[in-house]
Amino acid sequence: MKFSLIITTYNKKKLLELCLISLSMQKVLPDELIIADDGSKEDFLPLLREMKNLMNIPIKFVTQQDQGF
Repeated sequence: MKFSLIITTYNKKKLLELCLISLSMQKVLPDELIIADDGSKEDFLPLLREMKNLMNIPIKFVTQQDQGF
């Protein structure tokens, strides 16, 4: 069975990092990880590159502009 995991984030780089570390310790990893960002001001790309090497699974990053509530 194949599956994808979607994680949503917004301006919480440290929380995303902890979530990804937790995910990397699982016995069964998803076939792909999708990070959906809601227009954060923080730069997540260096963290995602690092975690991609650690988990060895495809990570897709999608974002949109922050247009307020």
